[in-house]
Amino acid sequence: MEKEKFIKWLDDNSIIDTSWITKAEFRQDNEWWVCKTTKISIKILRKMRSNKSLDRLPYDKENVAKFMLISQLEFEQILKGNCNFSFQTLIKIEEFLEEKIINL
Repeated sequence: MEKEKFIKWLDDNSIIDTSWITKAEFRQDNEWWVCKTTKISIKILRKMRSNKSLDRLPYDKENVAKFMLISQLEFEQILKGNCNFSFQTLIKIEEFLEEKIINL
C-alpha cells in the first residue's frame, strides 16, 4: 500500500521534460545546416589549437572573439554549432581561419 501511494505521489508531482524532443526534431529537420555549422566550429577549434601549439595569438576563446569583433557569448554559440551565421560573421570566421568557407 505504501508503495502505491509513493508511485501515485510521483505521478502527481513529476514534471515531464519534453524539451529534448523539440531539439531532436530541429536537428533532424535541419540536418544539413547543423552539419555545416558543426564543421565550421571544428575548423575554428583546430585553428585555435594550432595557434596555441605555435604560441601564436589568438588561441583562446576570449582573444578569438576580440579578433572577430564579436562578443564572447556569440563566439560560444558559434562553437556550439547551433547559430545561424550572418555574412559578416562568416567573413570574420574566414579571416580567422585564413581560408575560404564560401566559394562563389
